[in-house]
Amino acid sequence: MFKRNQLYIALVATSLSLGASQAFAQESVNSVATVTVSNAFTLQEVAPIDFGTYRVQYAHDGTNDFTTGASAEIFANGNPADLVDGVDGTGTSEASFVEILAGAPAEYAITGAAPFTALKVSALPTATLTNPASPGATFTLSVAATNFEIVGGTNDGDAYDQSGTSNMITDATGAVGFKMGGKITTALTDVTYGDGAYSGSYTVTVDY
Repeated sequence: MFKRNQLYIALVATSLSLGASQAFAQESVNSVATVTVSNAFTLQEVAPIDFGTYRVQYAHDGTNDFTTGASAEIFANGNPADLVDGVDGTGTSEASFVEILAGAPAEYAITGAAPFTALKVSALPTATLTNPASPGATFTLSVAATNFEIVGGTNDGDAYDQSGTSNMITDATGAVGFKMGGKITTALTDVTYGDGAYSGSYTVTVDY
């Protein structure tokens, strides 16, 4: 009986030893990990800013340059601001705007951005508007951070706010847009504004 148990144990041990030394079948394949970075998006102009048509009066005494130019402003919702007179150094002569036809704000569309992600206007536009028929007569375009309104996205219709994290947030497709108002101001020297269109190019910059 003892010899039979010894033989059984020896056979089991031999079997386990053979199993341990036998390798399982295996195969290997080389693969490549990939990630695509897409920081770019599309910014398109839907409409440029148009300040409308004005009678621009420039009554000046010819002695003192203006300390404050007259200005006309349009908000992102299309409403015009009160027209501001410009006063010269003596306070006796003024330049002023009188609106004839209302203008309209600019509008821009963003597509192809990351979904539900904040974008911000990183550079506020400026420009000098000129008319070749009226040399020396210029308007200065300025845009404030408060001159924007969000179109689409998760905050459609809200005033743009970049004081903390921008509230201009894309929708599920990575799209959002905005309207932009601005202000034009007359020159601070004694010039005559002749009839015709005054124009100047500007750049709008948006980033994450």
